[in-house]
Order: sequence, then structure tokens, then C-alpha cells
Amino acid sequence: MIRHFWVSFDGVIGWGEQLPRAVLPLGTARSRAEADRLEAAVTVLARHSRTDASLLVPGMPEADTFADLERAYHRMLDAMEARVPGLPAKAEGRS
Repeated sequence: MIRHFWVSFDGVIGWGEQLPRAVLPLGTARSRAEADRLEAAVTVLARHSRTDASLLVPGMPEADTFADLERAYHRMLDAMEARVPGLPAKAEGRS
């Protein structure tokens, strides 16, 4: 069982068995236990949309520049890593 967690450039978080193109990875779970830990972290750290059931990376929808977008993305990764030590995203290309 593999579950990918990602965020689109408009800040909407998603997860599933396939990693879509043109998204930023948040983590990859290789077991149900890892998936549950990542999903719990994402749900707690995300901003909940006021218009639908979407989960958003705080700061990404409001980002005016790519640098703002990148800072919001990295803040989310850092916060996730604090909640889920050894976050699988590190192995997926994050240094």
C-alpha cells in the first residue's frame, strides 16, 4: 500500500495512490500506519476551506510571488516533520 500526499500550486492538499503531475509532494506513506500518521498531521496543520471540504496549505492560496509560495510550502513541510519524525518526504527529494 502506497499513499502519496501532495499540494497543488493553488494550495489545495490531496492524497491518493498516484502522485499527479505538477504538484508538490508532502510525503509518501508505504504502510497503513504511515498513511494514518501523515493524514493526521495534514488534517491538523492544514487550513480548512470556508467554501468546501478542501484542506489548504496555510499561506499558499494567498501567495503573491513564487518565493511566498515556496516559503509556505516549506513551512508546511517543517511543521509536518515536527509532528511526524522521519517524514517520508525527505526520502522523496527534500534535503
